[in-house]
Amino acid sequence: MEEVEQICDRVMIMDHGRALAQGTCDELKRSIKTGERIVVELQTASGTREAAASSIDKRELDRLRALPHVIDVALTDNLLAVSCEASEHNLTDVLAALRAGNVRMGRITCAPPTLNDVFLEITGRELRD
Repeated sequence: MEEVEQICDRVMIMDHGRALAQGTCDELKRSIKTGERIVVELQTASGTREAAASSIDKRELDRLRALPHVIDVALTDNLLAVSCEASEHNLTDVLAALRAGNVRMGRITCAPPTLNDVFLEITGRELRD
């Protein structure tokens, strides 16, 4: 899908021979609920990444899930991934909630939806060959 995004002006999402959506890459990305994915690398009090997942408790995860526009919160090892609907203040809201819970953060990335996200949301399935 990365190559499609680089070389195509218009894209059609098809599943089992049915056309489900079409438009420019940007139009398709704006058409889905997912707006961006924020990933926060968690750290322990000593600044290490090992066992950092234990440095955030269920209460903090619930606080994130309760934020406006948050779709999903996932914690894997030392990475906290927050998927959000399109909104201007997602990143600042997520960071404020983590700071309020005294969660120690390392690297933070914020990425817009991809065409893979579009396909998954529209079809409800993973991309396949």
